[in-house]
Amino acid sequence: MKNQMSILHRSKFKHNNKIVFFIATMLEAHLEEISLRIRIQATPPIERFYGVSAFLSIYNPKVDGNGSYSAATIFLSNGKGQNVEEIQVGWIVHPSLNGDTRTHLYTKWTVDSYQKTGCYNTKCPGFIQLSRTIPIDYAFPRTSEIESYYKEEVLLRLYQTKYFDYHLTMPVMNEEIGMWPYEVFNKLTENAGDLVQYGGKVYTPGGQYITPPMGNGQFRGGHWLLTSYMIKVLYEIEVDGHKQQVSPDESKVEPRESRCFYQGNHYNAKDGYWDYNFLFGGAGGGDQSEFCQY
Repeated sequence: MKNQMSILHRSKFKHNNKIVFFIATMLEAHLEEISLRIRIQATPPIERFYGVSAFLSIYNPKVDGNGSYSAATIFLSNGKGQNVEEIQVGWIVHPSLNGDTRTHLYTKWTVDSYQKTGCYNTKCPGFIQLSRTIPIDYAFPRTSEIESYYKEEVLLRLYQTKYFDYHLTMPVMNEEIGMWPYEVFNKLTENAGDLVQYGGKVYTPGGQYITPPMGNGQFRGGHWLLTSYMIKVLYEIEVDGHKQQVSPDESKVEPRESRCFYQGNHYNAKDGYWDYNFLFGGAGGGDQSEFCQY
C-alpha cells in the first residue's frame, strides 16, 4: 500500500472537551489487555459521535503464536460497565486468529462488553463483507521500516449512515470494506457513540509474564520516524445541524505511561499537514524495568 498522506486538509473545530491519554489494564476472557488510547467523552457542546477516522502507520511487531497479539485501533462506543456497545477497527498481529505473523486489517464488536456477544471480523453474524478486493482480514503486503522516511499507512473511517447502519471504509482507496446493519446494535443505532478512542493495545494470555511490543516496539524520544503514530485524527459530530469530521483539541492532552508503553505528542509536528496526531508504543516485557528495551 502506498504512502497515503495526500488527503484534503480539514479545518479544525475547537471545543472544551477534556481529552486524556489513559492506560487500561483489565482481564478479559483470561487475557490481560494493556492499552494506550486517546479517550474523548461526549460532553456539551458535543452530544454524540457519528464516526471516527485516522491514518494509522502500519508496522509488524513481533508476536508469538501463544494467544498474544498487538494492535493499533480506533474505537466507537456507547454505554458503561457491562452494557458497552462498541466497534473496533484497525490493524492487528494475531497469530492465533489469522494463522500467521503478518499485519492484518481487523474489526471487533460487541453489544454487552464482550460478555456473550461480539467477535472478530466475520467469525459470527454481525459484520457484512462488501468489498470484493479487500477482505476484513486483509494482510497488508508491506509494513513500515523504522528510521525510513517512507511509511506505510492506511486511512480508516468508521461512520453511521443516514439509515443508521455503520460502515467501514478506506477512503483513499475509495473502498467500502463492509458494514454492520442497524439491527446489530441498540444504543449505537439510536444514540450513536458517546465515546471515541484511538491508540494501541496488546494482549497476553493469563499467567504469562512477558507482554508483546506495541506499535513498532519502541518510543525513541517520541520521534515520528522511530515511533508508531496516528495522524489526521478526526471524529464526526453535528455542527450547526450538519455532520462534520473535526479534529480534537490537542491542548487537552494529558500524557500518561504504564509498564514499558509510552505515548505523547511532544515531538511530532502540529501543522495543518498532520492535523491532530500522536505517537504511541513500546517494547513490552515484564513489570520490571530491566525487561524494557529502549
